[in-house]
Amino acid sequence: MTDRNDGDAVQRWAAAERVAQGLPSGTGPPPKREAWTLVVFAVLVVFAISGVVTFFILQPQPLFGDVVAVPGWLKTVGAIVECAGILLGVIVWVRAARSGERPISQGSVVAQLSRTQRRRVANQIKGREPVLPEELNVVLAAARQALILQRFSLRLLPAYFLFALGNLMWTDLGLAKALYVLTLILFVVAAPIALRRLRRTQDFLQRTGPLP
Repeated sequence: MTDRNDGDAVQRWAAAERVAQGLPSGTGPPPKREAWTLVVFAVLVVFAISGVVTFFILQPQPLFGDVVAVPGWLKTVGAIVECAGILLGVIVWVRAARSGERPISQGSVVAQLSRTQRRRVANQIKGREPVLPEELNVVLAAARQALILQRFSLRLLPAYFLFALGNLMWTDLGLAKALYVLTLILFVVAAPIALRRLRRTQDFLQRTGPLP
C-alpha cells in the first residue's frame, strides 16, 4: 500500500480511503479541483483555437499562409457540421448530468495521493502491479472514477471531431486548415488509445468488482 514509515504517504492513503467510502477526506486538495481543471482546460483550448482562427480570418491581409477559395455551399455545410458538433457536446453534457456520470460529480480519490501513489494505483488498474487486500477499496474507487471520466471523454470525442471538421470545411485560411487537419489527426490517434484505456479499466473492474 504505502511505506508505513512515511507519515505523509500514510495520511494521504487514509484520506483516499475516506473519499472512497464517501466521507470527507480531511486533507488534500478539494475533490472537484482536478476535474474542474480538466473541463476548464478543454474549454479554453477550444476557445483559443477558435479565437486564433477568427483573428486571422478577420484580418484584411492574412499574417500567415494563403487564402484558399472555399465555395459558399461548402461553407454552409461546414457551419452545419460545426453546429452539429456543438449540439452533440451539449447532449453529452446533459445526459452525463442526468445520469450522474459527470467527472465533476464525485470526489476524486487519486487527488488525495502523492504522485508515486497515483502511479502505483494506475499500474494496478492496468494490471502491471498486484493489488493487496488493504489497497482494494481505494484502487476500486479510483478505477470506477477513471471509468466514468474515460466514458465521458470518449463520448465527447465525436463532438470535438465534428467541431474541428466543420471549421476545416468553412475556413478559407491555409494556416487554419493545416491546424484543423492536425487536430483531426490527433483525434483519430487519440480515439483508439482512449478506447483501449477504457477496456483496460473495464477488464480490471470485471475481475475485481462490479462495473458502475
